[in-house]
This record gives sequence, structure tokens and C-alpha cells, in this order.
Amino acid sequence: AELGFGVLQVGKEPIFNLNQYSPKNHDSKILSSIRQVSKKGISIEALSREQMKSLTIQTELAEILDQWFLTRRSERMQLISEVSPFKYADEKRYFIAKSESHIEAFLACSPVFGKNGFFIHDLIRRPTALNGVSEALTIKALEPFKSEGYDFASLGVASLAGMSDPGVTPSYQFLKKIMAFVFNYHEAF
Repeated sequence: AELGFGVLQVGKEPIFNLNQYSPKNHDSKILSSIRQVSKKGISIEALSREQMKSLTIQTELAEILDQWFLTRRSERMQLISEVSPFKYADEKRYFIAKSESHIEAFLACSPVFGKNGFFIHDLIRRPTALNGVSEALTIKALEPFKSEGYDFASLGVASLAGMSDPGVTPSYQFLKKIMAFVFNYHEAF
């Protein structure tokens, strides 16, 4: 904007500053969800590269991904927000939510090279997974990133989120209204 270009916000990006992060500072509802998941016997574990190469783990994670895709109403996007948890697997970090009998959900995180952070993405869960599993995976992933000295973790851009917030995209009011409408009613299309 300072250089005279028009600025159009296309979403919001939640970022955790790991230098100031404390898991105790989360909303009480999130902390309660995480406790409930733990009480139900679900543990959160980081997977090593060797464990990721296990055929048993790969098969189960692929099965969970297929189940997850079946719950989505839209086509598999491959341009803006591709879901590809196994692409570049050697560079990623993986976390699983596991019960005694099977994996409930998993999370793939990619390093942000040159910025000392991680991009938390591709949170995939079984349709039958307990409420709170997603939150537990995300919060537990932040702990090793903080302890290993990373500066931030990003949840990525939530496309079209926050379009109707005051002060967003003031120069493009008509386009802003269209984008906010699409965000709120996209499933109708």
C-alpha cells in the first residue's frame, strides 16, 4: 500500500509466537476438550521418520485420509489449498492421536525454511474421532516446536475469513462484499 499498490485481504492467518507461547494460556474450553480426550485414553505422539515409513502406519493414515475426503462436499483442491499430507514427507513432522486400537487422527507440519517456524496443516481425522482431538493434536505439536527453539507456528491462511471485519479492504468495498458472501454461503453453490 505504501508503494501505491491496492491491497486486497483474502483471509486471516492465525500465528503462535512460540517465544511467548504457554499452553496454559488457551481458552478454558480448549483446555477442557484436551483433558476430555486424554481421559478417554487418546494419547498424542510424534512420529519419527522411521515410524512414518512403516507400511502399517502408512496404510492406516491413508485410510483415515480417504475417510476424511469422503466427508468433504467439495472437490479435492490442488491449487490454493491442496491437502497432501504425504508429499515431501521426509521434511515434515507428524503427530498422531491414538487410542488403544487405532489412530483417530493425524497432523502434518511443514518447516518454514529461512523463517525458523512451522506450518501446521493437513489435520486429518476419522469421522468418528472424539471432539477435542484436533485441538489436542495442534496444542501438543506446539510443545516440541517451542522446546526446540522455533520462533512461530502458523495455522495457514483461512481463505476469505475476516472479510466482513471493519477496516478490511476499504478500497474494494464491492469486491469485499462478494468475497464475504462467498465465504458465508459457498456450500450453496
